[in-house]
Amino acid sequence: MSEETLSKIRGFLLNVLFLIIAFVLSYIMAYQISYSPLGYEIIEKKEEAVLVQSHNLLGLKEEQINFHPSADKEWHIDMLVDRVSQLKQDYLLFFASIFAIPLLIIKEFNRGKHKTIVLFAVLMVMIFPVITLMSSLNDIESILAGTY
Repeated sequence: MSEETLSKIRGFLLNVLFLIIAFVLSYIMAYQISYSPLGYEIIEKKEEAVLVQSHNLLGLKEEQINFHPSADKEWHIDMLVDRVSQLKQDYLLFFASIFAIPLLIIKEFNRGKHKTIVLFAVLMVMIFPVITLMSSLNDIESILAGTY
């Protein structure tokens, strides 16, 4: 094999290694540590009510919310439980994008790419995880407020 081909293979494997490291770190944060800034956690679920723990910006436990929907909206309980359980996946993608962005920036600047291209790539990497996370958090807040 030529030196150029080996260089491309090494670069690709290095990118894969960086992505694996980013996902492992974000998995540890989202699932093992359960770090969820501005997130929620189900403490207890009954047929007619759910006890939800909210977290502040630092991920520390803030307040417990006892959610009792009206009789015709008991399906909100299952929807709330589903949205809260989906938060860990959203945080996994969000943290993975946060860990991958510095690696992307360093790599692209070393390759001599223009700053605008790198900033556009960073925005594209962040848009999907931020939108899905904010959408889930807004849905949970609207369910708890009774406006969903």
